[in-house]
Formats: sequence, C-alpha cells, structure tokens
Amino acid sequence: MASSHNRPCHVLVRGIFLSLLLILSGCSGLLPRIQDAAVDAARDPWTWVPLAGAGAIALTGTDHEISDWAEARTPLYGSNENALEASDTFREASRASAQLTLLVASKRGDGHWLKEKSIDAAGGFAGVMAAKDLTGMLKRTTQRPRPDGSNDESFPSAHATDAFANATVARYFANGLPLGKPVRGGVKWATSGFAVATAWARVEGGVHYPTDVLVGAAIANFSSRFFLGLTEEPRSWWFKPRRDGDAIIIEMEKEF
Repeated sequence: MASSHNRPCHVLVRGIFLSLLLILSGCSGLLPRIQDAAVDAARDPWTWVPLAGAGAIALTGTDHEISDWAEARTPLYGSNENALEASDTFREASRASAQLTLLVASKRGDGHWLKEKSIDAAGGFAGVMAAKDLTGMLKRTTQRPRPDGSNDESFPSAHATDAFANATVARYFANGLPLGKPVRGGVKWATSGFAVATAWARVEGGVHYPTDVLVGAAIANFSSRFFLGLTEEPRSWWFKPRRDGDAIIIEMEKEF
C-alpha cells in the first residue's frame, strides 16, 4: 500500500493522466458521453449481477458461513496455500489476456493504428487504475478484518478488482479479434474464467468473504466499461501532424 506521504503525488499524476484522457476522447459533447458511458457500464451484467449477489448474501447473513465452509473444505484448490497461489496465477493470466487482446484486435476506425491503440490502451489502463484506487480507498475506510484475522483490509478484494477489471478490458477488445465468432466467444469465457477463479481462490484461501470479491468484481467492471466507453469511437477531436516544408505542424482537427 502506498504511504500517505506518496499518495498526493500519485493523485496528481493520475489526475493529469485522466485529464489528458478526457481531451483525447473528445471534448465536444463530453457530458452526454460521460452519461452514456456510465449508464452502459451500470447496465452491464458483469456489474449488476455481482452487486446483486453481494446484496443477497448480505441480506441472508451467509457471508461468514460461506467463507468458513470454503476455507475449511477447499473444494476447488485442495488447500488454503494452493488457493492463494492460484489467485496470483489467475490474476496474472487475466492481465495478460487484456494486453494480448488489445494488441491483436483489429482497428475499428480509419485512423492511424498507433493512435487508436494508444487511446484504447489509455482507456483500458484508466479503468483498471480507477477501480484499484477506489478499492484501496474503500479498504482504508471500511477496515473490515479478513477471515483469517491477518489485517483489516478485507473489503473489497484487490485481487478480484484487478482480475475482473482486466477481464472486462479483454472481453471488450475480444470483439475485434480477427478470428471467428466461436473463437472470440471462447476468449471471452476464458478471461472471465480467470477472474472468477481468482475471486473464488481468495475466498477459499481464507483471506476474503464472498461479498468482498463480488463487490470488487462490480467496481472493476463498472470502472473499466466506463472508461472504455468514454474513449471509444466516435472521437470528436484529433491531433493531426502535417509537414510544411522543413517544419512539422501539429493541427487539432474537430469532427462534426
């Protein structure tokens, strides 16, 4: 966890990054784009289904019961140690799937490949970064003890947030893979499976309650879908370089 001394610097750097992201995504009609992106992110089943699941568990009071059963029985991973190791492995797999699908996905527009990929990467990175920051803030605010009593940073799960945020990025760009529909569907299921496996491993490892990972999943998907929606086509402003004799001129071009 970042120290309180370094946190203001992190906030400043990320604030500058997000400001540049908003400029690149298009300033014209920005408020409607924010509203549309937020609504689309909230309506995504990967946002509201985990949130509804967490609510149902909280209302029935079975959070501790499920956690105790999973930690004692370890039905999927065989031991708490194996579960914790698997959570790291599947989280890394989720990260890798996001990076690979972003790179391999076909271009959507007529613009320059590097420009489009840079904006896409910025949107994906911003969504993951914002989700992780919100999770960290909630951990410091709620101070919920972990099931194993190791510390008070149980809610929400940072592993689940990280894995699901990257899985959302991977599913988004999997739509543009130059492969058949069954293969694209398989990629989506695989990367979603990495995230689900990560989340359950944290419960089975005894370091999180089910509501911790479900809320982390909801935060992750909403944040990633929001920023990806904010930066997708159409973009209303472009930076266009052109040569004028020996000089290179950067023009700001607006689409109507």
